[in-house]
Amino acid sequence: MRRYHLIKNNWTRWKSINVHNMNILSFIEELNQTDRYIHHIYSKGGCYKFHILLSKMYKGCIPYTNGEHIITRYKGKYYDIFGEVDNQDGFRKLLDKEIPMVSKWSFHMNNLLVLKDCPHCDEPIILKNLTDEGV
Repeated sequence: MRRYHLIKNNWTRWKSINVHNMNILSFIEELNQTDRYIHHIYSKGGCYKFHILLSKMYKGCIPYTNGEHIITRYKGKYYDIFGEVDNQDGFRKLLDKEIPMVSKWSFHMNNLLVLKDCPHCDEPIILKNLTDEGV
């Protein structure tokens, strides 16, 4: 299937990427190039959703948790939105009974608003959802 995109009144053909044949690290790198904040979404509440995304594309993915974060085991290696996870200390296989809880984790619930980037470290300045904390 051919895909076309209009750029300044010129039609150009998109390079078709077959993500199902793409190496998992290459996919993670491509995903990180889509938006400068994508790693915040998938590391601050959306880590289980990231695991679900990987598991739909790469058969045999298994979720692991340390109680606060989800990483994905695939072919004997571990991954999250930052790439390969070298240190798995404290992580264990996610239990089936924990899936309802981690399914509720979300970036949206953890972060209400990104104001702008910090001028010193280029990280986003985030206004937390204070209503859940009783403030």
